[in-house]
Amino acid sequence: MQMALYLNGSFIAGNIVASMLRSNFSVKFWRMALSCIKEVSQRYSFIFGAHPVSPWQNTKQAYIPRINGSREYCSVYNDYQIVSAQGEAQMVTFQEILSGGVLPYGKFDVLAWRSSVPPYYSYIFSCEMHKAPESDVQKKRTRKSSH
Repeated sequence: MQMALYLNGSFIAGNIVASMLRSNFSVKFWRMALSCIKEVSQRYSFIFGAHPVSPWQNTKQAYIPRINGSREYCSVYNDYQIVSAQGEAQMVTFQEILSGGVLPYGKFDVLAWRSSVPPYYSYIFSCEMHKAPESDVQKKRTRKSSH
């Protein structure tokens, strides 16, 4: 239920998340998925003052964390739709990227969602992988004061 609230009515995001959750029934995976969805929702609420229907609608690039526990982010910088043939060759899916099943390098296109009814539209994201920057924050040591 919480995931649905954070997705805020995005049909494609809902399909991506549902597909990933159907493929992995681990409680740990579902918690990581909720955490990532919540992080994206909060980040874009902070930037735009309200949650967009989809993070990539209000910005040139949307940064989506991978759900596999790594420190990598997938930036989505373009989305488009094409009419695809029913028996067309399979493309790497956005779900595979986010769940850690595939690790592409450089810029690449992924299948976000494919319609199962004619005219069989495929929704494609243009993406690039990034590592999250390392934290420069050092733990401060508490000093004992001598009185």
